[in-house]
Amino acid sequence: MTTQELIHILLIDDDEDDFVLTRNLLAKAVVFRFELDWASTYEDGIQAIIQDKHDLYLVDYRLGKQSGVEILKESILSGCQKPIIMLTGQGDIDVDLEAMKSGAADYLNKRSLNSELLERSIRYAIGRKQAELALQTANKNLQELVIIDALTQIANRRRFDEYLTQQWKILQREHRSLSLIMCDIDFFKAYNDTYGHQKGDVCLHTVAQTIQNYVNRPGDLVARYGGEEFAAILPTTDMKGAFYVAEQMRLAVQALQIQHEKSLVDQFVTLSLGVAEIIPRLDQPTELLIERADKALYIAKQQGRNQVLAYYDSKDEYCTIK
Repeated sequence: MTTQELIHILLIDDDEDDFVLTRNLLAKAVVFRFELDWASTYEDGIQAIIQDKHDLYLVDYRLGKQSGVEILKESILSGCQKPIIMLTGQGDIDVDLEAMKSGAADYLNKRSLNSELLERSIRYAIGRKQAELALQTANKNLQELVIIDALTQIANRRRFDEYLTQQWKILQREHRSLSLIMCDIDFFKAYNDTYGHQKGDVCLHTVAQTIQNYVNRPGDLVARYGGEEFAAILPTTDMKGAFYVAEQMRLAVQALQIQHEKSLVDQFVTLSLGVAEIIPRLDQPTELLIERADKALYIAKQQGRNQVLAYYDSKDEYCTIK
């Protein structure tokens, strides 16, 4: 916090005298300037917190029939990221513990409150919250490094394996469909040999981002499976739906018109795709779905590439959907 930084504070207290007292104490602050607003009811306080226009909240422990701890809990549930300091006229240690366990940044007794103590508490609460948020961001970034493929910026193989196992267990319990699309850039080695690895990397990134754009549901996942091969996990999606998504991916990549003069199927970069659907069972491994989608991809490549093939469990055959 820089000197004379303006801090926006909301006091939630049903006693106007306490508002005047708090305002007078903050007027003596040395390090920062303040702007103090006041909410006199529980409902107004919650509404103000939801609007998220303040840097910190001072909340009275007693608000008529309701408790400041209730505000604290409701605020956290609503996603409030700002520090909340609890104020009380009581010196009860149980109140202190209840407030801190509920997520209060600090607990201050009004009877012993002075300007220096209040200012120090506010500065500490804001500083600690900023440090917590910075740590959360750092942890999130670190987690993304673990599950995101650095080149393509989509999920990596580790994330694919974890997510497939997770969805397999969920859909096994729900007895619902799980579909998988496996796809491969046609003649990618020839592309690399012709244009160089730098352009090859650009091609991989472009294709990855393009196919990800065609998987729009929150539960779906596109991942780099390995090399120039990608996979899409589609929970609660039947064969018809998965085949449609795969065909849209194929058409979208072809529409990019990335020049590929060494391709034996087109003048541009194309995809071959295999699709499989299964209702997971306890006696089946996740590898079964991968094997079927991968076999469909293999046959698509054997039959000329730049096409989508699907495996039909009921027929035990690989074919296209007309």
